[in-house]
Amino acid sequence: MELSNGASFYTTYKGFHITDEWGQYKVTHIGPLESNAPTLPSTCPTNMIYGTCTCQATCEDPDGKSGCKSDCLGSEGCTCPPGFFMQGSDCISAIECGCFVAEVILILPSGQTYVNDDCTQHCSCNNNQLICEDYVCNTNAVCDVRNGVRQCYCNEGYEGDGENCQYRDCQDVYDAGHRQDGVYTIMPTGWPGLPFDVHCKMENGGGWTVSLD
Repeated sequence: MELSNGASFYTTYKGFHITDEWGQYKVTHIGPLESNAPTLPSTCPTNMIYGTCTCQATCEDPDGKSGCKSDCLGSEGCTCPPGFFMQGSDCISAIECGCFVAEVILILPSGQTYVNDDCTQHCSCNNNQLICEDYVCNTNAVCDVRNGVRQCYCNEGYEGDGENCQYRDCQDVYDAGHRQDGVYTIMPTGWPGLPFDVHCKMENGGGWTVSLD
């Protein structure tokens, strides 16, 4: 129920009857109250609603999973209505959250990242602040979604983060069509450091040595 001042109050009940006498609603019977919560609010603040199983969504946790109990025990109370998120003590709309991505109407949880459909922009959420930067796939990479993650992925025969892709070894250099001995940059699979230059010997049985030039 909502009062003229905007405040609302809620009850759970068995058996409920309302009569309308001279335009005034009147509660004539309320059965016994059943609740899992230790205490119940008498009223909910403006722009909040009462629920029997509430998981409060916030700008930092838009899915409301933090501290949510799957069995709903003790979770009754006032919460923001659908489409609104708790920020401090207020319920605000999604577009007012600091990490709202307008392009896909998405609130990015704190610490997570988002890459747009064509992998030209990379956004991250840090302390409820959205930071977006240009994102470009290497010429030896492809924009793809793998294991639910969209980003730039290096092509077969290359190693890197998708923005920077290097040959893994001299065999990959050879397979790419380079037949001349010389200095090439490689990034061996599993190598934790930066790419480095090596001298590749392309004849049968050849190998590579680290270039000191």
